[in-house]
Amino acid sequence: EILDSFLEFDTYTNTSTGYSDAGKGDAFDNGIKKQHIATGYPGAASQYINQSVRSWDLTGLIWTTRYYFTQNHGNLMTNVTLGDSKWHHLVMKWEAASKTMTYTFDDLNPDGSATGSGVTQSVGLDTSQFNSSDGLVRWGFMGATGSNTGNNMVVIESAPNLVDAQAAVKVMDKTKNREVTTGSQVKAKRKVQYDYQLNYKGGQLDWDNITAELNLPKHITFNSAKVTYADGSEQTLTAPTAGATKVDYTLDKALSTSQATATITLSGTADNVVVNEETTATTATFKNKIFETTTEAPNYTITVDQPIGILILNNPYTVANGDDVTIKGIVFAEDSEQLSNDQVTLYPTVNGKEMPAVQMSNDDEQGYFYYKIKADQLHVGDDNRLEIWASDPYENESPVGTAKITVTGGNLGFKSVAANSTFKSIMLDGSAKTTDREDDWQLVVRDNRGKGSNWQLQASATNFKTTGGKTLPGDVIFRQGDKTTTLNSVGTVIDSHTTTSDNDDYDVLATWTSKSGILYQSNAGATPGSYTGDITWTLTDAPK
Repeated sequence: EILDSFLEFDTYTNTSTGYSDAGKGDAFDNGIKKQHIATGYPGAASQYINQSVRSWDLTGLIWTTRYYFTQNHGNLMTNVTLGDSKWHHLVMKWEAASKTMTYTFDDLNPDGSATGSGVTQSVGLDTSQFNSSDGLVRWGFMGATGSNTGNNMVVIESAPNLVDAQAAVKVMDKTKNREVTTGSQVKAKRKVQYDYQLNYKGGQLDWDNITAELNLPKHITFNSAKVTYADGSEQTLTAPTAGATKVDYTLDKALSTSQATATITLSGTADNVVVNEETTATTATFKNKIFETTTEAPNYTITVDQPIGILILNNPYTVANGDDVTIKGIVFAEDSEQLSNDQVTLYPTVNGKEMPAVQMSNDDEQGYFYYKIKADQLHVGDDNRLEIWASDPYENESPVGTAKITVTGGNLGFKSVAANSTFKSIMLDGSAKTTDREDDWQLVVRDNRGKGSNWQLQASATNFKTTGGKTLPGDVIFRQGDKTTTLNSVGTVIDSHTTTSDNDDYDVLATWTSKSGILYQSNAGATPGSYTGDITWTLTDAPK
């Protein structure tokens, strides 16, 4: 064991606990059967457990005891493979305030790509165990073996006290001005841009002579490359050749506290693929002789640029006012396999109002759609329009198809008219009296001819008589405001209206009160009795 150390990578388990092995220091890993990673303080006596084993001595006459030591293994990891002749990535992060060391093992492959199977552990450190006189320690890696030896090698990729820097990559679909992420899509022939961003965080040295090793995505052809530094200056680079899988660049300027950033920009175009293709995740490594860091660009899909057509069938359409209409159409893909219905989304607009997008149904015949428009979304006339276009999952879009719809007007008539209506009783006292209506009157006009239509309503009346033929002295009158008109056999206009909708119901009595509308006025000579007469309503298509 190495004194003043902390993190152990053990490729050989020392598990010899026999009488003859006691005292040889070959039992520290007793109970552990695999290569392992563990933490501890080998220089501390508390790290070890005294064990004993008994046997007869060589004479066979004396029963004797021998002693050996096993070791405490903190944060033991045995689900690792060490001695396999492969490089293994290790990241160690020290948080001085909390005295916590976090280490991650096997998170990256040698090319910088993620393994997806790294293991991480955070451990509090007792820094007094390192016996530092000034609070500082010199750190590194050391190895020791017994008779079974192995060739273990260490490459220090980066050390933040010398250079601390970060690399990141951002991919943009410049045609749509949006970021491209893992699993997303970019349509063929769109403009694409890769920005590799280097950020100098600090350190004792400048990060100079930086070499950029960029693995390139598939199905992207780059046409320009440059470096932009923090001071605004640019370095022109040679664009990767078509079909290249990798390109290397050397940065002219060092990064430092005064020149903290540099961005390598590759601009290009997504290839015109004939089937959807993945670009694959690509790593980029940035390094000099003392520092190295990597970043990974996302894997996304280049989708086929496939023209889509849309055709409205049975166009134009004619429907009666108050009825729904179903528009039939077909969506088709050109120069490729036909799309299944459930891959197509329709975007309708009815008379200028955008409606919710709808997905075509596989229950319908291949390529066909049926879009229903409700009657209340239409109006009487020949200027109704459905504008509709389609898209597939790969952002291919059709032109806009237009359906023309004529809604024919309906009729003008009475929705409801009371068959029999009565006036309130009059208490005769030898003087003229006026009475209003009971609650059994109904008079509603329905106009389905379309918004903006006009009508007039006339009323005429006969004399009121008893069943014996006796005439009631008096008149049916129509009172509106300060004007009173006597109704007789000649029709009198009592109302007019301009419709405000295609299906307009108008309650004539809605504005009448006990002192307005149709009333009855008796003369002083009226005698008691029950009288009846006729009021005729005449509805005409006439200006208001």
